[in-house]
Amino acid sequence: TRLVTPDPRVNDYLASQLLVVLSQQAYNGSSHPMSEYTRTWLRDNAGPVRLLTRVGLFEEVRAQLDYLHLAALSEGSISNSYFGNFQDDDAGPEPDWAAMPTMTGRSRAESPSYIPLMFSWYRDGSGKEDFIEEYFEWMRFALDGQLFEGNLLHFSTDETFRTAMAASHGLPIDESFEDGFYSANSSFLWVAAAERLADLADVAGKVTEAE
Repeated sequence: TRLVTPDPRVNDYLASQLLVVLSQQAYNGSSHPMSEYTRTWLRDNAGPVRLLTRVGLFEEVRAQLDYLHLAALSEGSISNSYFGNFQDDDAGPEPDWAAMPTMTGRSRAESPSYIPLMFSWYRDGSGKEDFIEEYFEWMRFALDGQLFEGNLLHFSTDETFRTAMAASHGLPIDESFEDGFYSANSSFLWVAAAERLADLADVAGKVTEAE
């Protein structure tokens, strides 16, 4: 896809943005869209996935998403961030995701929801559906494995907006929101991801799972 506008400055910006994003993807597919960071952050993969999907660079997107699965197998669970240099030989066996314990720490909410969301965006753009069967239980654990209290989710405590939110509500600037607070943002992401995963389940004929 080529995007052209009447303003050459906008055209230059679009080309530069794509160049920056592509230059931050390693040879193994891992994406590193943060300055001087050597890890790939689960949540921060979402922006590159959306951009690359919209301009039709589906192979790059798939490499990025496949790397997140490889990293999860290498570390044995879903993490908020991963090393960016895992190889196929580093991967352990596919775990029984349904039997995995509830996630804790910064993976307890928010960022895991991006896994089914990103795969759904990839499917919308590319039409590819071959990943659904292979990755479905992993994507489902990304939702079922979050730490609920009733129907509510916490903050992951890695949200970049927390300081501004604390100031706007008259709370201490260093309020972590780790205890005593629930996150609408985490819940919105979870619901959107659950709806997308239900759609993918329907495509794969997984009627019970979709329900």
